[in-house]
Amino acid sequence: MRSHWTGQNANKLTDEQREQIKQSLHQYRPVDLHLSDGEYWTVNDLRVAVEQWFGVVYQDETSYQKLLHQSGFSYQRTTKIYRSRPSEATLAEFEADLEKK
Repeated sequence: MRSHWTGQNANKLTDEQREQIKQSLHQYRPVDLHLSDGEYWTVNDLRVAVEQWFGVVYQDETSYQKLLHQSGFSYQRTTKIYRSRPSEATLAEFEADLEKK
């Protein structure tokens, strides 16, 4: 019995193309390639890059996540705290100075 299933995200890239992607992801940042203003690769950046480089578009986001993982990248959640935000002690000192004036 033969399966007639054909996945929309079937292996559309050759092993050589996957290796080229891996090398490019480690060599360049999205901002270097004018894909986005980002310093780090995201699924959306990779989606644009793969389409530009190879004319391949995957239907499912997990295909791009797998490409990132196969290239040695790991998923990182964004932080909800601004790193440039001053500490609580600095804010308290600033507010105290305002009250003095």
